[in-house]
Amino acid sequence: MTRLLLLLPFLLTAGCATHIQAPGAVGMVVDGETGQPIRGAKVTRPAVEQSWNVQGLPEMTVMTGRFGRFSIPPARHTDFFFSFHTTPQVFTPTFTVGAEGYVMTNITSLASSNTHWSVDLRRIKLRRR
Repeated sequence: MTRLLLLLPFLLTAGCATHIQAPGAVGMVVDGETGQPIRGAKVTRPAVEQSWNVQGLPEMTVMTGRFGRFSIPPARHTDFFFSFHTTPQVFTPTFTVGAEGYVMTNITSLASSNTHWSVDLRRIKLRRR
């Protein structure tokens, strides 16, 4: 009986597979002229379309904090047992960045296992309108 109880957690998790559905991003949004951080800027990761191996995700928007910084975590999903979902080799998402009084910009980046499925967008400079 004790052996069965010790084996049960292994049996329940042996078929688990976690995959990445969308990459994460970190960075800072600043004024292009002054270099000052922009609080309340919106950074949007695009939606992921549903396909045979991806469930699909809505777009995700985060706002920058007091020092203009933002962080979007990678979207992970765990399947149990017979998993047909896989993580693509490379993601090339286009993030949209904008703030009130500034021109909106798009930034295309690359994420892979080498970047831990996250993109460092560094300092994003926005121009005033």
